[in-house]
Amino acid sequence: FPQTFPQYEDLRLVASHSYDASEYLYQLHLLGQLKLPQRELPFRLGYHAPCRLRALNIGLPSVTLLRLIPGVEVEVSPAGCCGMGGAYGMSRENYHDSIRIGRRLHVWLRNPTLQVGTTECSSCQMQMAHKSTKPILPPMKILASAYDLMPELDDQLMFGEPQI
Repeated sequence: FPQTFPQYEDLRLVASHSYDASEYLYQLHLLGQLKLPQRELPFRLGYHAPCRLRALNIGLPSVTLLRLIPGVEVEVSPAGCCGMGGAYGMSRENYHDSIRIGRRLHVWLRNPTLQVGTTECSSCQMQMAHKSTKPILPPMKILASAYDLMPELDDQLMFGEPQI
């Protein structure tokens, strides 16, 4: 915000005290205040970094947190944008461009060693799920499962007893 606009001081104050959820949990981990997950999740995740997270320039705190889960391996996507661009890819006139932009991500996600896809961005999740048969979940849900807070995810994560 330009310094010549003092009316934005409140915005600066809020922004300086705001965190991405994964960034906040990662900071707690660095301070030794985050209990490590004990539940083993034996699978390989394919992580896609959303554009907005890259713009924040905070690294990939979700990847670090997910790697704290026993048994989890994380591979970070080499693809750039998923192509969705918020609502951009949802319109009829942009659909084909959206799919073309996201092609590198879609091809990467087909890797048979990846069992689950993950990303923080709901638009990216929709785009990934559109072209994949794998479950696509936000990192927070996977973390919640590792802390035994979401046993209902077991079927989606392909382990545990089937829910009847």
